[in-house]
Amino acid sequence: MKRVLDSLRLDLRYGVRQVSRTPFFTLVAVISLGIGITIATTAFSLLNAILFKPLPVPDADRVVHVYASTRDGATLYAGIPYLDLDAIRNSGAFSGVTAWYHTNVKVRANDGTPERRRVGLVTPDFFQTLRIQLAEGRTFTSDGTQPEIVISERFKRRTFSTGETVIGRPVLLNDVPFTIIGVAPVSFRSIDPENPQIGWIPAAHSVNLFSGRFPLDRSTRHFRTLGRLAPGVTPSSATASLNRVAHTLAQTHPQYWRDDHGSTLRLTLLSQRESVTRPNPDFYKSLALLITMVVLVLILACTNVGGLLLARGVSRRHEIAVRLTLGASRARLVRQLLAEAVLLGTLGGALGLAGALITTRLVGRFPVFEAFDFALDWRVLLSVILVSLTCALVFGATPAAHA
Repeated sequence: MKRVLDSLRLDLRYGVRQVSRTPFFTLVAVISLGIGITIATTAFSLLNAILFKPLPVPDADRVVHVYASTRDGATLYAGIPYLDLDAIRNSGAFSGVTAWYHTNVKVRANDGTPERRRVGLVTPDFFQTLRIQLAEGRTFTSDGTQPEIVISERFKRRTFSTGETVIGRPVLLNDVPFTIIGVAPVSFRSIDPENPQIGWIPAAHSVNLFSGRFPLDRSTRHFRTLGRLAPGVTPSSATASLNRVAHTLAQTHPQYWRDDHGSTLRLTLLSQRESVTRPNPDFYKSLALLITMVVLVLILACTNVGGLLLARGVSRRHEIAVRLTLGASRARLVRQLLAEAVLLGTLGGALGLAGALITTRLVGRFPVFEAFDFALDWRVLLSVILVSLTCALVFGATPAAHA
């Protein structure tokens, strides 16, 4: 074992000398590889934010999305009638149930220019159900009748001066005044990453923003429902309880709780990841397209660096011939050339990681992406390491075998 480690250490030391001997070649190779890994890491960060990061709330695995669906669960409906939320609350499956939806409104704050942004209309117990501790201020009153708004931390930072007190300040939504009562923590941006909100108001105030009445009738399914599973309740047992609720609702309000074929609707529980992927039939097509583009970029980067190494190998024929004459084995030469490739891959990976830190911050500033948490975690770091080593072996194997 000691001999293997000593041999590896010597190979890496020789690789460092060779890489440092040709700084221009090293710079071009590392930049080429770094650009490819930057693009790949940024894409991995996006996928990680959508598919793997849980909701930024305590005990996120206990929070589930509740959908009305067909009996086989294949077809999901947009939401649940607001008037039927109490039946779900009384099912015994949840310690808390909340509902929300987002809509575009004209927002004006701090005497700024009006702009069209999304706000969330939520039940008054929204933050309590999710167990979100506000960074400043308080949550809504229990009846949600006051014209109050909890704003996002990003909206506060973008709209108001640093250190400025915002509690009690007015915000105009469609020219209707709302009072800021709280600021959400920086970790919480939205339940729906594709639709970030600048703030949340009690759902009852939809009547003030739009023509109509509240509560909405059962034909309107704007609201999406979240439930926090009660202690000791599993998703399967909660589903059984909810199906009894759905059956009762279908008997009481058959025109709203039956599908087009007359069958009773059921209630289906989805995790955060499933709630992003299942209702969107084109999600996996978009995912496949993104992965294909990333693979093509990495292949192009590996091809460029591999071509550079092949061209460089021509100028090193004399060196390799001398080393063979002096008794070096072909296997040892291949290992040393692969060690050089691994060093280039490591440098390219480090540059790609630094580039990804910059690009994810820049991308995160766009409103369409502001709800995504692009922070690099262990999944992204592991993907960078694997991509760097794979690229090193791919672009280093052919020159090594040729040499």
